[in-house]
Amino acid sequence: MKIGRRRVAPFINSKGWEYIILLDPNGDFKRAMNVINVPHTFLIDASGKIIDQHTSYAQGDEEELYEKIKACIKTE
Repeated sequence: MKIGRRRVAPFINSKGWEYIILLDPNGDFKRAMNVINVPHTFLIDASGKIIDQHTSYAQGDEEELYEKIKACIKTE
């Protein structure tokens, strides 16, 4: 679903999501990170190093990401 920038805040608020949403209107970040497909998830450790990334979405991906986050927390 593509929504205009003006509609992002109301859309996010209606979902009750409790995390920060960042926009990349010019695609600068997308190009810098070589992102081709969305969604594109980066898992970043406490030192700022990208330790994992994943493109697209399939049911169950969130459980895999959750396990990776738990493993990351255990090693820090």
